[in-house]
Amino acid sequence: MKHAFYLFLLSGLLTPSLQAQTTIPIQARPLIDLLLSVKENDMEKFRNAFSRKIIQANPPTTWNQNLREGREVLLSKFGNFRVEDFSFSYQGNQEEGRIVLYYQQQAHLSLAVVREQEGWKLNEH
Repeated sequence: MKHAFYLFLLSGLLTPSLQAQTTIPIQARPLIDLLLSVKENDMEKFRNAFSRKIIQANPPTTWNQNLREGREVLLSKFGNFRVEDFSFSYQGNQEEGRIVLYYQQQAHLSLAVVREQEGWKLNEH
């Protein structure tokens, strides 16, 4: 009985920290879309992860190359990854900030994000 109480107490102490680690900020959505687009080789999802500013700055003919390069970089860095392999944190305000990508509990990438009408978008590449 004594051990059951300690297990109950310990699980109560660990649960909030585990929840904090697994909570995905809404601002991570475009980075998750980017990861999925690379895995699925989905040009439309890839392009739609970016802000209007980035889309307008890149001619339509460059997006296939951008996806190919992004795919090469992410696969060489993380192998045959799953989105569940990553965690995210957000630093900023309600309109813009930076989303940080963690892999194996180490920060690997930090990208600017901005809130647009359609939702959060990557604001750099």
